[in-house]
Amino acid sequence: MTYKYETQYDSPNYTPGRQGNRIQGITIHHWGLDGQNHNDVVRFLCRQGGGTSAHYVVSGGRVTCIIAPGNTAWHAGNWQANCTQIGIECRPECTSADMETVAELIADLRKTYGYLPLSPHKRFFNTACPGRWEAKLGWLDKRAEEIRQCKKTAPTAGGEDRKKKNMRNVGIY
Repeated sequence: MTYKYETQYDSPNYTPGRQGNRIQGITIHHWGLDGQNHNDVVRFLCRQGGGTSAHYVVSGGRVTCIIAPGNTAWHAGNWQANCTQIGIECRPECTSADMETVAELIADLRKTYGYLPLSPHKRFFNTACPGRWEAKLGWLDKRAEEIRQCKKTAPTAGGEDRKKKNMRNVGIY
């Protein structure tokens, strides 16, 4: 279970801390149209004055943390959800590699924060987001739990020592 974990990007579009709230779930998003590029999405969410963000941008084999989970990303279109949810922007094509990487990230987050239920973005805001991912939430939940409990071996997708970097981004290191 590996993916390339990137921390070199920082979005200015967030509120420090969680306003006294604890993390209670994960909101799944898709980043829009098929064919968009991971790097372009990261740049878009990291632009000055953007007004939107997420904690993570994910595609097959790659996870980019642009806001540490201990801070409030502006992703759900609902302030209370922003304060209690981790936002994951997923590649809209929803390939098997994309799905496995998102499941691995969810498993890693659950290892840190405990079980966090998944919600589609549209639960908090009138939108078509998360597109194809909405139908995959049950699979993602189950697969993340299999990975977290080491019940099945996940395919590898390249990577680095992400555990230490992941912990650094959640304020442990």
